[in-house]
Amino acid sequence: HSGMGLMKAAALAPDAILLPADFDEYGRYSRRFKAAVAEIAPCIEDRGIDEIYIDLTDVPDEAHALAARIKENVRRATGLSCSIGITPNKLLAKIASELDKPDGITVLTHDDVPARIWPLPAKRINGIGPRADAKLRTLGIETIGALAATPPATLAAHFGTRYAQWLLDAAHGRDERPVVTSREPKSISRETTFERDLDARRDRE
Repeated sequence: HSGMGLMKAAALAPDAILLPADFDEYGRYSRRFKAAVAEIAPCIEDRGIDEIYIDLTDVPDEAHALAARIKENVRRATGLSCSIGITPNKLLAKIASELDKPDGITVLTHDDVPARIWPLPAKRINGIGPRADAKLRTLGIETIGALAATPPATLAAHFGTRYAQWLLDAAHGRDERPVVTSREPKSISRETTFERDLDARRDRE
């Protein structure tokens, strides 16, 4: 999983030796990593220094073999390992990429959701933060499977109709977001404003 924050680690281990960060070097390795992936699968959504989504729709290789090729290319270019989740959508890919860390490959279909995803804690869904997780726990909902089985009306009463629907869709592994390879200005509308507000709420939760 993600590393502990430096200041928290320093507080817990006051005798630790803290080495200086080199963000320029991090950036160089990030660019090498993404270029190595793009040589094999060029349709990429950049999500930060060490995370990307890849649209594999037009890549003909078998899933596991393709992931192995990407990992080898990344290792050749950077000397680093990476974990890959290959799934039908971005929400499941985020979860799957964390199931077999470090240096893992996880391939999931929708049929795998009950066995592989539902036993996981609800907070493993990207967008369910500490506050939302705490509220779910007060309702007796601790796993993704329990969330998937919760009546929509129960969730709507505590989270609002639209956020409740998103929670249910996420718990069932449903996500229609495309891989976005560029960022373009969007016109202001009620729908885009709602999406922005919902994203903000997910971040807070």
